[in-house]
Amino acid sequence: MTSWLKRIVGGGVGAGVSRLLGRAPTSIWCLHRFVASGDPWIGDDVDVVARQLRRLVDHGVQLIPLADAVTPDPGARRPRLAVTVDDGYADFATRAWPMFKALGCPVTVFLTTAPILERQWFWWDRLEQALQACAEPWYDVDELGTRITRSASDGSWALHSLKEALKVVPNAERLAILQRIEASLASTISATAEAAYAALNADDVLTLSRAGVDFGAHTVNHPILSRCTNEEAAYEISRSVDHVAALTGRRINSFAYPNGARGDFGAREEVALRAAGIATAVTTSPSHPDATTTALRVPRYVYSPCAYSTAASIFGFDWANREATV
Repeated sequence: MTSWLKRIVGGGVGAGVSRLLGRAPTSIWCLHRFVASGDPWIGDDVDVVARQLRRLVDHGVQLIPLADAVTPDPGARRPRLAVTVDDGYADFATRAWPMFKALGCPVTVFLTTAPILERQWFWWDRLEQALQACAEPWYDVDELGTRITRSASDGSWALHSLKEALKVVPNAERLAILQRIEASLASTISATAEAAYAALNADDVLTLSRAGVDFGAHTVNHPILSRCTNEEAAYEISRSVDHVAALTGRRINSFAYPNGARGDFGAREEVALRAAGIATAVTTSPSHPDATTTALRVPRYVYSPCAYSTAASIFGFDWANREATV
């Protein structure tokens, strides 16, 4: 077996369970941004993603739509993979869709609608831009008791911990903190997101929908729903579903929870989703859909090209352990 295949086979626990049940596993990937050589933003290299998908297909993995992945097929004898993309950055149209189309890979894109309809920044990108006005090598976010620092080598901010902290504060508090940061730095950010941070526009969504891209909703402003009031959560869900339906001209029946981890949503959100006509909602709980999966808590693996954890979730069968050139 080649070293690449050894790395992605891993322990194969999920595959082993599926083998006992007499069926092949299904996995769902969650991606976000896409880059090609020279792009000034961080994301997954489209050439790497394409190469990995081709290798999976070469070894018997079937690429399927999300709708087919939600309900396990008892008769499936080949591993199956559905691909989803969250947020709706413009680089999906320019970078990812040509790649997925060439591979014949179905894809579902979950749209955060305010950046599309109002050309707003995603809040985490706006935070990064605001901090560019800071002249010091550090910045204290007093509300969170957090100090972030700037790299001496390239001037970039170590923002991961701050972003994670901001995710989990109540929605209104997060917005207030962001506004305070901008005001304290006298930051002057354009109302419209710069090209490298832009979302898809309405024309992009309609064109992609007509070309075969499946779209779902991902809230209006991307808050953690469990940190919202009842009114905020209901608005974020129902209005984003209406927005995506209007943008695509089609009925929307799928939704992705922002962040999507356990504790980021609950029974309240499920009630709101059913009221909005949503049949399927996806999480970021790393597991396979199986006979115990509920339709509004469908697990996904967040794509990781370094760890190959998502690919390992597919392989693990005896047929995959033979010698192969990949």
